[in-house]
Amino acid sequence: MTSINLNNLWKNAYKLFLNKDYVQSKVIANKILKLDSNFPAAILLIADIEMANKNFNLAIESFLKVLPHYNNNKNLYNSLSLCYAKLNNFDLAIKYSHESLLLDQKSYLVNNNLGFYYSKINNFEMAIKFYNKAIDYKNDYRLAYINLGQLFQSLSRYDEAIKLYKNYLMQFSDKVILSDLGICLSFLKNYRDAEIYFVEALNIDNLYLPALVNLSNLYLNTRRFDEAIELLLKAISIDDSNPKVYNNLGVAYLNLHLLDESMAALNKSIELNPSYSSALANLASVMNQKNLVEDAYICALKAFKIDNNNFIACNNLGLYYRSKGDYKKSINFFKKSLNINPNFYESLNSLIEVDDYYEPDQIFYDLKSKFDNCDLQNYEIVPIGFAIFTLFDRKGNYKEAFKYLNKANNIKDNNLSSYKLKENIFKINKKIFTND
Repeated sequence: MTSINLNNLWKNAYKLFLNKDYVQSKVIANKILKLDSNFPAAILLIADIEMANKNFNLAIESFLKVLPHYNNNKNLYNSLSLCYAKLNNFDLAIKYSHESLLLDQKSYLVNNNLGFYYSKINNFEMAIKFYNKAIDYKNDYRLAYINLGQLFQSLSRYDEAIKLYKNYLMQFSDKVILSDLGICLSFLKNYRDAEIYFVEALNIDNLYLPALVNLSNLYLNTRRFDEAIELLLKAISIDDSNPKVYNNLGVAYLNLHLLDESMAALNKSIELNPSYSSALANLASVMNQKNLVEDAYICALKAFKIDNNNFIACNNLGLYYRSKGDYKKSINFFKKSLNINPNFYESLNSLIEVDDYYEPDQIFYDLKSKFDNCDLQNYEIVPIGFAIFTLFDRKGNYKEAFKYLNKANNIKDNNLSSYKLKENIFKINKKIFTND
């Protein structure tokens, strides 16, 4: 068959490929190769078909076979890099992406891909470099902004992520970037501005699940539990398969002391993911409040075995051993909880209530120092003051006890009525008066 006829066959095969009829396209391409085993366009077409069918090893084999015929084809190098990336061979993906860039250094797509590949081998500075190049070559390239911003987030470089996202938002409005910006601000505890961006994302799409969930997390962190519940129920109406959403719903109900509702939500979370340590630990907390001590122990122990850095599980195990009079184990679990999360003040209060814990140690003094140096705007630190008050009260140092309890009560928006601050101030004043 003449070369003209082979070219006509190839054109037919390529037309079928463009119409996504890969089976017939491959039949014709193979027919061409039977007539001429070195017909490069047919080999390249076979490679494209295998790639489209996600047979990446076969695609690579054909791409490499035809490469000497198309060594100035930037798309071929890029296709090779994409295939290697799909096989998690990021070193070779990087190699062929660089070959593609030699032919077109201003390709924002290839620069973005290189950023992604370098991030996968933990070469973060090179990843940042190529994401920035992608943005330089196309300053409205949304995907590069998202990729770079999320890389900054993963590296806890929130200020850089915030600056990047705000630069994009000066040109465009985008629900994903608005929500990611809210996440960064939440990590920096700038909850007021974070809320603004989450709400703006929801104004674009009121069913955008990440913004709903992240705004509900903000409400949990700022103890606005009713608002969190409203958003979480809306999130569940959109997607009822997310165990984290049910876990957070359970936490919100727990903080409102709606124990049956909390237990139902947490059980649903565990049903969706039986190995979800957070939900198991939170369920143990509910069970402790319902005086289901043995059940709470089973849940807490299971959570701890899945993740021994789960501070809520440690706290619940401490409560169990304290109830059994095993104060040594109890103290160890409360201290482990605080070592994992020094801001989990419930463990500090639980530790101080253990009968054998009368003499403060470094954990106590570190938290006391944190409270001594806090400003009166930080309502999250109120439980430390209450814990310090409890210890001084038990040791009979009522004036010191009053000092810390009074400061806790004066912290703006402390919103922790469960600690009965004013009631305890009255009691400690009575003790000071009686003692004097």
